[in-house]
Amino acid sequence: MRLLYLDVVITTEYSMKIYALLSGRFGEKVIGNLVNLSNFCRVCGATCNYCRSGQPSFGPSISGIHNASNDIPSVLDDPESYLPKNPPQVDIILPIGIHLDMLAVMPKLVKMTGARGVIVPIEDVGWCPQKMHQSLKKELDEMGVESAFPKPFCALEENGSPVIDSFVREFKIGRPQLAAKIRDGVICEVKVVRSAPCGSTWFTAHEINKLKIDSLDKVVWKSHRGYPCTAGMHIDPETGEPFLNLSGQIILDAVHNALSMEHETAPLIRRRD
Repeated sequence: MRLLYLDVVITTEYSMKIYALLSGRFGEKVIGNLVNLSNFCRVCGATCNYCRSGQPSFGPSISGIHNASNDIPSVLDDPESYLPKNPPQVDIILPIGIHLDMLAVMPKLVKMTGARGVIVPIEDVGWCPQKMHQSLKKELDEMGVESAFPKPFCALEENGSPVIDSFVREFKIGRPQLAAKIRDGVICEVKVVRSAPCGSTWFTAHEINKLKIDSLDKVVWKSHRGYPCTAGMHIDPETGEPFLNLSGQIILDAVHNALSMEHETAPLIRRRD
């Protein structure tokens, strides 16, 4: 599936408004997950149980989408000229996988939109190197603007910053959170409380439902790669782990946390070291 976006502005009455700058397939997955498009997820094939039906669409909260990958050279002499010309007033800016020169001038877009927060997902080593992370965060802090640099995006969670925390709570995306019920060593019910931004948590929930918990870890890792996860294979210099492994551990932890809430399963949970 390929989603094509032009610059659009949508009137919204939701409490938070988002402006997204997209470059590449990952950003499209995030938007598709938020909008809950009817054709968004087809990974379960014939075994689909329509788990996303009845879930809310946050489409009205997306005040604008800017395609930041059209005709952009490798080096931008004037990166501000590539920013959107008339962006809407919003609460949160999501620059997802965009050119680093454009990312460096995000404070300019913050001033144009009146944004109170900026969330910069880091799915691979080149998306926001550490020096840029530090300088951009410093500049935003000086402007009184909250920021988050989740690495990967599914690591985003509430951290005491009011705007970022409101984003996580309202849109129910970030670090995955599941609820589950167990009977006789079998997972008999799984609920997605908060999804990874790419939507993969729904697939994992589908795959582990009706599963014996003694084969849990293998199935979780298989579902994580089968969705597929969009985190990169490059090594994160801070953790020494590939981004793909970081995201895999996050969903595995989410599943273990859900099952550990059930007293019956606690002795049977095995963690990956």
